[in-house]
Amino acid sequence: MPCLASARSGLPLLLCCLMLLAAPAHSQNVGGGLILGLNASQIDGDRFAGFQKAGLNIGGFVYYAFSPSLRLQPEIVFEQLGSANEQELIIKMNYISVPVLLNITVPLTIGASEQPIEVHAGPVIGILLKATNFLGDDQTDFFDNTDLRGVVGVAYRL
Repeated sequence: MPCLASARSGLPLLLCCLMLLAAPAHSQNVGGGLILGLNASQIDGDRFAGFQKAGLNIGGFVYYAFSPSLRLQPEIVFEQLGSANEQELIIKMNYISVPVLLNITVPLTIGASEQPIEVHAGPVIGILLKATNFLGDDQTDFFDNTDLRGVVGVAYRL
């Protein structure tokens, strides 16, 4: 358990360092950037349907382009996940997640022009930092400290 506590305290520092390094990183094959967004989550098995717990995503990514249409993109992201119903927040969970995505750019014909869209997929390892219930009580010990998830998505850049 002491090793897990030390790992948890060092993760925010690692995240900040990655974001500072990734922002100016760019070349022909290597680049990076920042991630800022919102998510909707739900805990499997909590008897509430729907993705009604909104949360924040913030982090950074780097990528290596094998070709103009194929990139490998590891990320480090702080995520607020959990579960809620329409009346109340049930559980709030903070994670550091490490997705490793394969991005494939494919052409999409819109009218007379061809626009690129990006399809991405890959595994995500999540490390639970803290979980609290609606009263603010620590519930971290009731959940697995790590989880394995998958990501599949499509992006269109304006």
